Amino acid sequence: MTKSNGGSKVRGGYYWNLSRWSITSVNGDEGVLEAPADEKFIRLPLLVMIAVAAAMSLAFVIFLPFIGFAMLAYALGKKVAAVVQKVAREAVVTVSPQWRPGEAYFAGKPGKGKKARKDGGGSLDELEKEIAGRRRQEDEEKK
Repeated sequence: MTKSNGGSKVRGGYYWNLSRWSITSVNGDEGVLEAPADEKFIRLPLLVMIAVAAAMSLAFVIFLPFIGFAMLAYALGKKVAAVVQKVAREAVVTVSPQWRPGEAYFAGKPGKGKKARKDGGGSLDELEKEIAGRRRQEDEEKK
């Protein structure tokens, strides 16, 4: 088995491309390996070439279903990861506090701490009458 580079002049026969894992044939007595100069080739005898081609096709047939299952698992995994990421993001938004800059949180919420009266604001009028009545009593006591 002789080693050759791409673009070199070689004898006719079958050559194994080590970088692409492919078989190239050179027809006739002599020919040129049509490939870039950095690719390396090994000349294979006919029987070895048949064995290599059979091994490559067998490997392809055996591993093709596994490649299909791996691609399916990858695609499903991406979908599941996207759903989990969306659910996690929504959970974080729901649990996180709603901070709004510029709001005073020490003031409390409207309506808390003070009991609303049912009379709808008439209590101020009553309070005004009570204050006026007490002032009159004080004025009478002073006289």
